[in-house]
Amino acid sequence: MACTDTVKVSPSTYSGDPDSQALTLQIQAAAGDTVAAVEVTEETDEQVVIEVLIDESSRDSEDAATLEAVVELDRVLGTREVVDTEGRAIPQA
Repeated sequence: MACTDTVKVSPSTYSGDPDSQALTLQIQAAAGDTVAAVEVTEETDEQVVIEVLIDESSRDSEDAATLEAVVELDRVLGTREVVDTEGRAIPQA
């Protein structure tokens, strides 16, 4: 029986047009992991803070997977920096 834990992770990259309110996040995970939740926790004039939770599957698999999740911003991204909840910059893909 597989054991599942929900953990906070930082997206590896994001993609999205500066004139768009939608961002697509790319998340490196193990095969079998799934996105549990994605949330924009804060938006300021300077940055957008993103929180991602994944459900980790059993650690038996060494296969990697890239998960994607889309978040909607309150306004267009513009020149704002995208960061995780620890303040680490998430690079644009």
